[in-house]
Amino acid sequence: WEHDLPVTWLWTHQICKVIDGERDRFTCQTIQKGTCTISGDPHYKTFDGNWYDFQGTCTYVLSQQCGSDLPYYRVEGSNEHRDCVVLQVNGVFAVTPFFLNNGIVHVHVSGFSVVVSTDFGLEVSYDTHHYVKIQVPPSYQGATCGLCGNFNNDPDDDFQTPEGEKSSVQTTATLSHREQDVQLHV
Repeated sequence: WEHDLPVTWLWTHQICKVIDGERDRFTCQTIQKGTCTISGDPHYKTFDGNWYDFQGTCTYVLSQQCGSDLPYYRVEGSNEHRDCVVLQVNGVFAVTPFFLNNGIVHVHVSGFSVVVSTDFGLEVSYDTHHYVKIQVPPSYQGATCGLCGNFNNDPDDDFQTPEGEKSSVQTTATLSHREQDVQLHV
């Protein structure tokens, strides 16, 4: 292999590392989808596996695409109005299933959950009571921000402000993701 490879590199949904400094010996591991969960009153598990509790009364950015050329998404949530799901798209009440943006976004019911999925691999499910699961494809590794973290396999830097500044205090970083105006962007 003639290429001068770095010690660690990212290769189409795999992260590879050189073994013992020998460029011809390396190991690769497949990067799984990133999964963030929010449950109860509420308990968060970030994409990187960091667990924390946060009870805010505003609307917050749970996850969004940040700083890359990947398709943009933004998932917002609030800890209010449980047991009530009203689907409103561009001011019109909607009944599932339906598609948006020429089929890029699909909204449907699966069991007891409302599921929003995209053609680029984002999937958000909400059981209409106390459980939200957000999954992003491996291509979003290191390209997310919000209360679900940055999906870079380092739980120690999940608490960041929207400007990317690391915060040692979870509440400071969490409150900085508060939304003043609620908007849906896909």
